[in-house]
Amino acid sequence: MRSTIWTRALLVIMMTVMMTVVSVAYWRWNSRVTEKNVSFRSEVFTLAQQPELKEEDIPVLHQLNEEYSRVARLVERVLVSIDTTGVTSVPQPSEDGDFMVEKRLTVHGLGSGVIVTEEGHIITAYHVIQNKHALRVTLSNGKSVSVRLVGVDPELDIAVLQVENPMTFTPLPFGNSDEIAPGMIVLACGNPYGLGTTVSRGIISARERKLVDSGINLIQTDASIFPGNSGGPLINIRGEIIGINKSVLPNAEKNYAGIGFAIPSNLVMHSFEQICKHGRPMKGYLGLDIVRNTPRFAASWIIMRREAQ
Repeated sequence: MRSTIWTRALLVIMMTVMMTVVSVAYWRWNSRVTEKNVSFRSEVFTLAQQPELKEEDIPVLHQLNEEYSRVARLVERVLVSIDTTGVTSVPQPSEDGDFMVEKRLTVHGLGSGVIVTEEGHIITAYHVIQNKHALRVTLSNGKSVSVRLVGVDPELDIAVLQVENPMTFTPLPFGNSDEIAPGMIVLACGNPYGLGTTVSRGIISARERKLVDSGINLIQTDASIFPGNSGGPLINIRGEIIGINKSVLPNAEKNYAGIGFAIPSNLVMHSFEQICKHGRPMKGYLGLDIVRNTPRFAASWIIMRREAQ
């Protein structure tokens, strides 16, 4: 009796499995047949052949388009991309966790630069090459060149390199950054994120802006400046260098797109000339010092005043 029940149960299970397999196989076969039997009918389509607006209908926009493109082409011959390699020390817990140890890590960076002389002198931002032991400079045509470091101005955030290969360049001139005004059109050029030569259009937002970490007056612009743009030129509509791209506001938690800063060209040109002539910027200073006003010092000061009278 018990064996009969188990036999019937086994038969029911086997029949169920077979029916499931047959159903799945039929469904898959039927779907393939349906796909194969779908009839395709060639579509009729007509594309527009001519724009509705011609160049003579928009002469001002057409002229602006051509002039922007012409200025951008000027930048291509003098813009360089800079790949850097350096070593940094990062504190990490020891294996037993009792104290911190420094671990040296290799870091890579990106930046931009601009050729400013026929001899191949390149101006870039100092923070691009700071603490880097290897530099690879690539011209806009894709050719890599070796360079040497001429000098730096850490306070202004400027570094000067020179191409060692015997080549002749056609640089762009410096413009007068004292003559710029808010609203003037500018192009921020560089190598953002390693993409290659990139041009962003914007305007001068303000002339004299001071960041917390900088004691110099910077140019503020809404032309897009991203990582990798640092050291690239800020160009006016005449193709003159009026600034060197420096940074955006240093706060990663907020979106500061459209608020970029550049070092004014007049400051850059003065520092560049000093570095090329003396190997470093020559800074003026006053021979003053602050001392404690002690009774003895006060008495000597009174005596000096009396003698002077």
